[in-house]
Amino acid sequence: MAHFYSIGHSNLELDAFVARLLSHGITGLADLRQQPYSGYVPHFNKEHLQQHLKTINIAYAWLGDSLGQRFEDQCQKAQGTDLELFFGHPLMLAGLQRLEKGAQHYKLALLCSEGDVIACSRAMLVSEALIRRGHHITHLGTKGELASHDDVLNRFADKNGINRLSLLADADDWKMLCYRMMTKVDG
Repeated sequence: MAHFYSIGHSNLELDAFVARLLSHGITGLADLRQQPYSGYVPHFNKEHLQQHLKTINIAYAWLGDSLGQRFEDQCQKAQGTDLELFFGHPLMLAGLQRLEKGAQHYKLALLCSEGDVIACSRAMLVSEALIRRGHHITHLGTKGELASHDDVLNRFADKNGINRLSLLADADDWKMLCYRMMTKVDG
């Protein structure tokens, strides 16, 4: 199975961002942003980023048309988001298949705009979907730190007051609460 990375551009300079990719041997960047543009850091606009990455032999693919889309509202039940419907949604599956195909040829990083991955529900949810398919994820922080998906999910739970130590629940129920919180549809 493949090893994927996630990375957020935040307000990094392009050279610092690229150095992080290169230091981990990343050869392909899968952009999860629904809108791959930034008024604040325009060097991360899709066309500019793609052109720059091409000059240093890093492939770029925009997956915002599948993995960046908001389809949570199509997966709602009385108790909240039905995560099996969510992770099995046709847009999710199409994007995952593109990632898996790309991982046969490239060492891929998933791109979002947030510096801290816990602020990017797309990267968190796509990471979980990849893990469910047998892949491994490492999240790259803005200061060069590395974190496993479990470590990042634990931090998300702590930040949002989700109890991980309930004796009355299954061991992974807290994880599902985290993902339900990420896919909550306001209404």
